[in-house]
Amino acid sequence: MRTRLIDDLVLDAVAAGATRVVLLGAGYDNRAYRLPALATTPVVETDHPATQQAKMRVVKARIRADRRAHVRFGPVDPSRQELPAAALDTAAPTVVTAAPTVVIWEAGPRSSRPPSSTIAQAEVKHAQGQ
Repeated sequence: MRTRLIDDLVLDAVAAGATRVVLLGAGYDNRAYRLPALATTPVVETDHPATQQAKMRVVKARIRADRRAHVRFGPVDPSRQELPAAALDTAAPTVVTAAPTVVIWEAGPRSSRPPSSTIAQAEVKHAQGQ
């Protein structure tokens, strides 16, 4: 039910004008490839570099290039990096923070260590312009 609820909220936000989706701690989330409405919406997935390398191998092997072109990966080791430099830097081809953005942190509070939580909370505020 949680996944379906988040899917519905993301689709509602995109329908209402959100032009970007950011997945914090994306893991093996497949929302960017599974939801047709996101096929033309830029999606940035952030996660530990090792997790992202494994996921990128699977995605490259199983998802057609035209179905994955809208997805960018922002490798982040939250114990060493802050999120803006790695994924929300407007100089990098990832996310323009001034655009209406959906931020998903589905498993964050349960799975992240306190430093990750603190960084992610700060970056959500940064993305909201606070």
